[in-house]
Formats: sequence, structure tokens, C-alpha cells
Amino acid sequence: SLPQVSASAIVPTTVTTLKANPSIKYVVFVTSSFGDGITAGLKAAGLTGIQVMGQDMDPTGAAGLQNKTEAAHTGGPAIPYLGFISMDMALRHLETGAISSAGDYTAPIQLVTPANIGTTSVWDQPSNALQQFLKLWKVKS
Repeated sequence: SLPQVSASAIVPTTVTTLKANPSIKYVVFVTSSFGDGITAGLKAAGLTGIQVMGQDMDPTGAAGLQNKTEAAHTGGPAIPYLGFISMDMALRHLETGAISSAGDYTAPIQLVTPANIGTTSVWDQPSNALQQFLKLWKVKS
């Protein structure tokens, strides 16, 4: 819940829920950073065999993949990239009146696992997305 987010209670609440429900073996965080600290929390609670995953991998999630304490995270889209896509849709609509059809503005997403993480610490590709959008929009920075 929003109060749990603002009180940094997501991880403790998740650990408590997992202890009370030992049949749960998967935890997926809607935003990877919400799960920062889950590995330590699970270890402190004596919980094993829980597959931890998250969306929009952050450096802590990347470290969890690299040391094989977490199962998977989605890489991307970086939050600024979503903003660029939203701005692009709005500008295209203003310029042409076109309304996006399904799939026109799908952000790139990659499943990152211990097998393919390498040295990546956060997914933010392409790194020059803003410059590409500014060129497309004919805006000088």
C-alpha cells in the first residue's frame, strides 16, 4: 500500500507474509527498488527457496542477480525513457492529430537473469535516448 511505501514497510511486510504462508515461493516487486533489502530480510527470517524478481532493475537488484540471490528483473524501460515516449506521443498528436495505435510506442524491455546480467548495474539504454528524441523533435538542447 502507499502508506507501506512511505513508511519503508514493504520488505518487512513481505517477509512477514512469506513466513505466514510457506507455500509462496515467488515474490515480484512492481518496482525493483521496492524490494531493496529483501535478500537480507529473507535470510534473517530463515526463509529459503523464495524466487525474488522485480520490474525496472535498480543497482541493488542487479547485485542480487550477479550474486545469484535473486532470480530475475526486467531491464527497462528507464523512467526517463518512459517520459520521452509520453512526450513523443503528445507532440505527434499535436503535430499530426494522430492517435497511437496499440504497440506504436512499446518501450524496450529485457529479462535480466543471473545468466545474462554480466556487469550491468542498471538498465538505461539507449544511453543517448534524450539526444535522439531532441533530434527527432527538432529541439536544440
